[in-house]
Parts: sequence; structure tokens; C-alpha cells
Amino acid sequence: MRYSRERKQQTRRRIIESAYRLFTVKGFDGTSIEAIMRECNLTRGGFYAHFTSKSRLYREAIKLAAARDRSAQAHTENALIETMFEEYLSAELTRDGNQNRWAFFATDVANRNPEVRNAYAAAFKSMSDKIVGRMAGRFGCSEDAVLAIAAMMIGTAAVTQTIDDAALKAKLVAACKQIATALIENKNALTPIRFFWEKEAFDYR
Repeated sequence: MRYSRERKQQTRRRIIESAYRLFTVKGFDGTSIEAIMRECNLTRGGFYAHFTSKSRLYREAIKLAAARDRSAQAHTENALIETMFEEYLSAELTRDGNQNRWAFFATDVANRNPEVRNAYAAAFKSMSDKIVGRMAGRFGCSEDAVLAIAAMMIGTAAVTQTIDDAALKAKLVAACKQIATALIENKNALTPIRFFWEKEAFDYR
């Protein structure tokens, strides 16, 4: 009985690893249960013995992606912010020839499935925290600037996937880097955002 429980846990981990490799590259809609199970040499029939739905598995896979990203960050916390642009804005292939494991940020941005959205929001928060970590000790960038940079990076990644013009794509990425750097280095020039429904927005004293 103990062996069966351990084996089930091992199989579950294999499925999550398979889902991690596929979801992060192809996104939620671009990945089927069949593809996930085939990736780890299992049949679709065994899927529901471990997960109630594809969206539940997506949540586990994206959680794994964020955990591994935090682990990698612990060893590179002094790396420059420019490195993150290479990681997140690589729409085609990374330097080692593998497909970009952050592609899901662009492909799943408008997904309406509640569990996918929750997992995506958690990943976005992890990405924002990573930006703060990369800037630690260099700049005191505001929260507004960090959120703007994270959203801009995802938006740029999404747009570059629809552009075939290499020159235009390179120009777009360069512009994103330039604006993000300005947001980081000119933090004192940023004024806090005030929404019209907030009392402070009408306080001119």
C-alpha cells in the first residue's frame, strides 16, 4: 500500500513536470491533456486519477514555474534588469535553443478560466517581485513603476509574437527597454497615481 502511494506521488510529479514544460511554452489553450500525458509517456485515461481538470493542473504547473524562478533568482539577485528583458521578451528561442518558458505570459493574458486567471495573477506577482529583487540596492523604484514595467514587458512579448518584421520587432523591444530604464532611474520624477474617485484627487490645498 505504501509503495502504491509513493508511486502515485511520483506519477503526479511527472505529470506536473510535463505540464510545466508544455504550458509555459504553448499556453493553456495550446496544450491538450493528451499532449501532457504523452510527454511523460502516460495515457490520457490516467489523468483524472491525479487531477480534476486541466485548469487545476495548469495552476500546479505555473506554481512550479514561479518556484523555480525564485530559486534561480536567489543565485542571481545582483543581475541587472536588462537580463530580465532577455528572459521575458525572447519570443522565439532562448540562448540554449529551448523555447521561451515565459511564453505563457503573452498567450494566456486574456484567458477567462478562473483557475487559469488566479495562477496567472500569482505568476505576474512573482514577476513583479523579481523586478524589485533585481533592482535591490540600485534604485528605489515605486510600486507603480514596477507594475508598469511588468505589464509593458508582457505586452511587448505578446505584440512581438504577431510581428514578422525583424527590424520592427527589434525596435519595439529596444523601445520597451528604454522606457523601462527611464522608469527605474527617474523614480523621483514619477508622481503617485490619483484616480478621480479618490478624495485626494480634489484636494488642492
